[in-house]
Amino acid sequence: MTEPMRRRLLHETRATGFALQCVLGLLPLLAGCRQSLDPPVHPILAAYRGAYSHESEHETDPVAIRIETDVSKPAEARPEAFRAAAAAIDSLVGAGPEGEEPPGVSPPAAETGVKQKWLSWSGLDAQALETQLIGAESLPSDAFLAYAAHPAGAAAVCLINHSDRKVTTCVRIRLPRGVYKIERLRFSPSASIAEHSPETVPARYAPIAPSNIRLDPLEGCDLAAAGSVSKTLTLDPGEACVYRYRDVALHSWQAWCEVQEALHGLQGEAPGPVRRLRRMLSEVSGGLGGLTGGKRHSDTNVRLGRIHHLLLGTAQAESLARNYQTRHVFNIASGQNLMQALVSLSSDLADTSATMLGLSPRIDVTYDRDTPASLGSGTVTSDALVTIRLENTGSRSVGLVKMGLDASTLPSGARCEPADLAFFGTLHPGQTVQAEFHVRRLPAEGLTEERCAADISYFIASVPAHLRPHAWF
Repeated sequence: MTEPMRRRLLHETRATGFALQCVLGLLPLLAGCRQSLDPPVHPILAAYRGAYSHESEHETDPVAIRIETDVSKPAEARPEAFRAAAAAIDSLVGAGPEGEEPPGVSPPAAETGVKQKWLSWSGLDAQALETQLIGAESLPSDAFLAYAAHPAGAAAVCLINHSDRKVTTCVRIRLPRGVYKIERLRFSPSASIAEHSPETVPARYAPIAPSNIRLDPLEGCDLAAAGSVSKTLTLDPGEACVYRYRDVALHSWQAWCEVQEALHGLQGEAPGPVRRLRRMLSEVSGGLGGLTGGKRHSDTNVRLGRIHHLLLGTAQAESLARNYQTRHVFNIASGQNLMQALVSLSSDLADTSATMLGLSPRIDVTYDRDTPASLGSGTVTSDALVTIRLENTGSRSVGLVKMGLDASTLPSGARCEPADLAFFGTLHPGQTVQAEFHVRRLPAEGLTEERCAADISYFIASVPAHLRPHAWF
């Protein structure tokens, strides 16, 4: 650098520093206070930058809280805590955007139904569990609420963030041996939960369920012995969530016992058909040994093979029982009890298989704002978009994956497009598949949970399995 250039650069630097000193000195005077110009410029800027950075971090950094509970440690009844948790979640039900409602769903009826449904789904009103909060000291005592319960064959944990800060939660729960299907129901005071929304759909589609409520399937666990499971989630101010841990292997055992009881009740009126059904089920009863792991049943592949063999036999028995019911071999009430028990057994066995494999099914429903139309009779109809997806979070591939809507459950007069199942072949670990179906000409009552079920099938151990998730309404 030449001497003239060096002198010019030094002059400009001094001039800039003097200008900054003048500005920083005048600002406090304009505010009505005095400040000397003696302190140098750079420490002032550094202190200002540090204070600003510290304040910004304090406002945006979430509070980290760990919640620990143990199913084997029941707590004394906590009616006040339960009522506070239930009231907080009920206040969030129906807190979505006002405006156009789904076809045939009135806000008061929908709100009442969801309030009753979330509590029945979670079982949070069961035996309370001891709950420990770690890291909540920086929040007021009533700013964060955690409540846990132990319904039969399951566990539930409720978290509510009453504070004005984000809270990063880690729920650690100790569970007994079993195969646990884990789901999380999330409630938000805002119009929607964007980070958990499905793939982008056309703007004209809107949720049928309240848009601030979302059911998320999570990766389950297969515990060969008692152990702990952890799940994390960041709750925004005003948000709440409920985790449900359902032992689908235990529920499969219970459903098997219910089938046997139903058959025993039919023995007097139809001994021949009952004998045939019992023989069919006894041939696959060895699959019950694959429901839980341990020293005797440690090979997951062997267990899956037994469970799917039991699934196949149960499906055959279900088909035969339906045939008997159609021919009025059984009286109506007894036949319905048997069918319900067989359907529950098939569903719980399929959930056990999916949990062990790490398969997470999901179904989302939105309705089309632009298609409400009136028929000649004055009946209002609409269209809906149903999105079905399946994620493989496990370590095994499943073959011949097919997804579609169970057309037999759709309301009368509605049709599904396309009518055929979507075929995806093999689903490898880490992959997710998705299919969309349009339901045309929905009647005024719209869709309900019972009227909207997916049919997801796959093969493992050369035996098919069917998952039938329902949308949350």
